[in-house]
Amino acid sequence: VLSESRYWVYIVAEDDETTANVQTTTTRLAVTTTDVTPPAFTDEGSGEVSVTSNERPADAAVGDDTISITVATSLDEPGVVYYLAALDTVTAPTPAQIKACGATRDGAASEVNGYTYTPSGGSATDVIACGRKIHSAANTVESYVLSGIPPETDVRVFVAAQDFEDQRVPY
Repeated sequence: VLSESRYWVYIVAEDDETTANVQTTTTRLAVTTTDVTPPAFTDEGSGEVSVTSNERPADAAVGDDTISITVATSLDEPGVVYYLAALDTVTAPTPAQIKACGATRDGAASEVNGYTYTPSGGSATDVIACGRKIHSAANTVESYVLSGIPPETDVRVFVAAQDFEDQRVPY
């Protein structure tokens, strides 16, 4: 039996009475085995990172002196990639912590709203920006923008991926 495969299962029932009642015809059930393989990042998007500065013009009274980071990723199957940007010096978050931050945010630092994560054995760590991007097709590069990052700040972007197994409709 293979992962992520469809099969027909034929069954016949019989009870445990002294004179057994036996089903006279077979019943066919359609089943699909569970996806046990997590998505993997592919080379299509590796190494593609761009940085954009949103510096205000010299004659402007107010502006957005921040940096945006565009991260390109690709998965070997459809799924969601979650992103989390934090200071370069922090301990890496777990995939669950990356997902928790990115699941409800759009990539802007203003959307973080004080979210922190606590690495194993560490203390609460501030997050700069986080978000998510749906990858609807395998091996296709999708870009995501993390914005509002303070200038002159060394950051590290952590990523985690999840496939759509929990959303698959059985047939």
